[in-house]
Amino acid sequence: MSRTGQTRFLEVLAAALLPLVPALLACFRITDGDTGFHVATGRAIEMLGEVPTTNVLSFAQPDQPWVLHQWIPALLFYKLDALAGPAGLIALKCSVVYLTFLFLWLAIRDRQGYAPAARPAALLLFGLAAGAAASRFLVRPFLFSDLGLAILLLCVARMERPGKGWAPWAAVLVCGVTATLHAGAVYLLLVTAALAAAHGIAWLAGRRGIVLPDMPPARFRTALAAPAGALVLAVAAVSVESPWGLKALLLPFQFSANEYYHQHLAEFRPLPLDLALYPFAWALLLATWALAIAALRAERKSLSGASAAAQRLFELLLLAGFTWLVLKHQRIVFDAALVLAFLAARFSLLLHGPAASHRWFAPTALFASVAVGAAALVVQFSAAQPGVGLDERFYPKRIFRFVAEQDLPEHAYVSDAWGGHWLWEFYPRRRVFYDNRLEAYSFDFYRNVYQSIRYGEPGWQEKLDSHGINTLVLRYSTPGEREFQKGAPNIRDLAFASDRWRLVFWDDLGMVFVRTPATDRGCAGCRTLDRFNPDTMQAVDTALVRDVEEELRNVWQQIPSARSCLALSSLLYRAGRSEEAGALLAAGLRQFPGVPFLEDFALRLAASPVF
Repeated sequence: MSRTGQTRFLEVLAAALLPLVPALLACFRITDGDTGFHVATGRAIEMLGEVPTTNVLSFAQPDQPWVLHQWIPALLFYKLDALAGPAGLIALKCSVVYLTFLFLWLAIRDRQGYAPAARPAALLLFGLAAGAAASRFLVRPFLFSDLGLAILLLCVARMERPGKGWAPWAAVLVCGVTATLHAGAVYLLLVTAALAAAHGIAWLAGRRGIVLPDMPPARFRTALAAPAGALVLAVAAVSVESPWGLKALLLPFQFSANEYYHQHLAEFRPLPLDLALYPFAWALLLATWALAIAALRAERKSLSGASAAAQRLFELLLLAGFTWLVLKHQRIVFDAALVLAFLAARFSLLLHGPAASHRWFAPTALFASVAVGAAALVVQFSAAQPGVGLDERFYPKRIFRFVAEQDLPEHAYVSDAWGGHWLWEFYPRRRVFYDNRLEAYSFDFYRNVYQSIRYGEPGWQEKLDSHGINTLVLRYSTPGEREFQKGAPNIRDLAFASDRWRLVFWDDLGMVFVRTPATDRGCAGCRTLDRFNPDTMQAVDTALVRDVEEELRNVWQQIPSARSCLALSSLLYRAGRSEEAGALLAAGLRQFPGVPFLEDFALRLAASPVF
């Protein structure tokens, strides 16, 4: 094989193998509750024979207009789930992530002009992008808009090279197709808008003599026509696909402008300043800005022409825009990772060493790819469970089984984080009061009804009554909730203290309350659990030790959980029965290995002089 053929073979092999790293990062069990309502949406479309325009998944606001902008992926998710279950959904996710990073690598390679000496930097940027985006490798329709963004970046890279007349029209087509799949197409339109703005400003600068007017007319027309065509086709496509038209594409801006969503929904909060939470995102962001500044300084004397100025301005507009977006909203981290790696690729090209450094290509590339890939795997799977299926640390399987077996009243108030899970499990027999489809509910309902009940604000009982709710399915309070309420009681505390509600089930994930008259009419498996509050982990009356112990022992035997083990062993220890506490704790550690609060209590118990 000739040297040229060998180089070509290695390029193809790298393009095929490198995206396997992010695909592997995407291969973890489903944790995200939103997956469920997408599957349920597809189920509703098949049942109804049409795309719903009102909130058919909710019994509380069934007539509320629903701007459904992602029905095609939802129908695909439903079909795939019916065929292969969660494993099929995860396989689809890994495939889309693979294709996304395949196109990203091709875009990076094109921007560097196949310069071998720059390839180690490209590998490092690619690995940082994969690590930065990994937290957003979820089974959601936005995967398709990120795939569209990666293809668009490749088209832009090809537009920068002569003789690629198809690239602008491919960019237009990608924007149009992506608009029919997800509202994230708006980020593709932002890229094309930056392209048009940069060339327009540079052309005006050339006309006024600020820089040399060396921009070819064909390039200027293309830079303006492609974004205009992308916008027109995107709006036309989404208008055909959805009755909501342009309104569907504007949803991201509508939600991002709402400060209340910023406070209560993690996706809309700014990127945390704790560098340990998003290490690869911060590293990629800082590296891109450092490379941009260094590259601009290195070529500052060559920016006298309009053509060069347009390209640099386009890059700076994208860099500034997506930096602002990712710092404002965590949900943009996947999109920003693609754009930042794409931009940094050309910046790094301007800084690579002389041709003699080619001999360091192989060891440097190997070290960079292995180190970054290994670190990304460690970070990703420290929080996620690798494999296929549902992650039962987040999916309340036992609670749902209890609800189904006891045939609890259908109208239930379910914590919004579980709303999607609930729909996946029960729709169409059981619908939700509220879930995380923000576009399907009025903001007034979210703030003044759902959230008002959640935080136990005055009138919470009456609001539940007015919607005929007889079942509460609640996650435990989070530290953020308690901090937001500044210690005030929420719905869990108030329902536990109320005679109108009975706590009938709890495990490691949450608790189930049923209205008292409803349990009086049936529910053979509903026990009254009123001696111990599992949300606060406190007994109602510490003087009634035997009663609390009996209740906790029954819970441990019938609904074993790490939480009930900790509660009972702590009670036994405080009662001076340290040997019983130690034996119970040992059994709990065998049954629930790796649970931090059990391991911590075991260490404290072992260090106790009494034990």
